[in-house]
Amino acid sequence: MKILKDENKELKVEFEDLDLGLANYVVDGLLKEKDVEFASASYTHPLEGCVVITIKAPNAKKALAKAVKASAAELEAVRKALE
Repeated sequence: MKILKDENKELKVEFEDLDLGLANYVVDGLLKEKDVEFASASYTHPLEGCVVITIKAPNAKKALAKAVKASAAELEAVRKALE
């Protein structure tokens, strides 16, 4: 994980080898938060395989951490249901 921008309620974080679908799952969780103004995920370039998540919120780092934790819990519940 590499922080590309962290200023004025905006956070841009780059992840190497992260699936865009998983990143969009986290973004979906971010957009459910009332204090998140904007969230998106995109590739830096399709051949590079790096995903950038952009968040605009008063406390973007906290919002990202919360969304990642919630996503992990949901996916763990799905894994257990499939066993």
